[in-house]
Amino acid sequence: MLNSRDLTDRTYYLDVIRVLAIILVIALHCVSDICTGLKFYGKNSWFASIAINGLCRAGVPLFLMISGYLSLDNKHTEDITSYYKKRFSRIIPSLIIWNIIYYLFFTFYKNESFSFQTFFGRLINNGNAYHMWYVYTLLGIYLISPFLRMLVVRLKTNELMIFFLVAIISSTIIPFINIVSPLYIYLFDPIVNGYIGFYVLGFILGKSIISKKYEYLIYLAGIIGYAINLTGNIMFSSYSKINLVFNYGYALPTYLIASALFVFCKYHMNNVGQTVFKKIITHISTISFGVYWIHVAILIITQKFFPNTLSPTSIIILKFTITFIISVSVMTVVKKIPVINKLLM
Repeated sequence: MLNSRDLTDRTYYLDVIRVLAIILVIALHCVSDICTGLKFYGKNSWFASIAINGLCRAGVPLFLMISGYLSLDNKHTEDITSYYKKRFSRIIPSLIIWNIIYYLFFTFYKNESFSFQTFFGRLINNGNAYHMWYVYTLLGIYLISPFLRMLVVRLKTNELMIFFLVAIISSTIIPFINIVSPLYIYLFDPIVNGYIGFYVLGFILGKSIISKKYEYLIYLAGIIGYAINLTGNIMFSSYSKINLVFNYGYALPTYLIASALFVFCKYHMNNVGQTVFKKIITHISTISFGVYWIHVAILIITQKFFPNTLSPTSIIILKFTITFIISVSVMTVVKKIPVINKLLM
């Protein structure tokens, strides 16, 4: 997401995945209120939102997988000083500026008084808006990226898979077992941040030549993962409590769904679309980081204007469509202003 290649050296299927990922992220934020709202439980809109939610959970993981593939497949990542300088000089200014923007936005939106202490407290935590957690997570992953690069390029494929499984065992595999079985396993705390698994997985899937047999197995696993997510979230919820057990970021079903989407795009989307379509996809891909930053503000502003007479499903469709179009339009304009573009994206 943050390390888009130059337009003269792009991998088109990665652009497709970026666009798919930002669509999934926006859609997820459009349905989240209904997914978690008790007043919607049992209604068609709730079931529809839960169905959308299961697929959309793969949005951020897909961004991480792209970043992992591009960073870990790049020999320059091993140059720690250069890598840190390049990554952090891009991400930190935009992080600070968007924190200021969102703090001021919410201050005026909620008619609250300005407090530097509140702003700074949020800045050094997960940010001044709920979707900023991802960028903070990415900062931590970037810190370890040069060392991951040195490790993964020296491992054979089977060794790399073992490393990947070890990385996710305590954050993904054991929690899954605890949910679907009467057993409760603890053993040890997470060895690494659970999201690093997606980062490494992106490198594995991006670099590997996958046979048709294993490609179809990955698709089957993705379908099973989606079914588990959907079934589990429905079964564990009730009129008294919405319990979306597979909504945590690095749930096993999400790994399966994200893997299937990544592989499908890799093998079936590289030559899809006419020149104009490809230009649109490439353009949206290049501004995807900006769209990620701004879409929450657009979503909050636009949802105030929907009349109560509309059905929840209609509101979801309108929220998504308007938020996506306005976010892409605004960041398209920003991209044409070099100074602002550099600061915001």
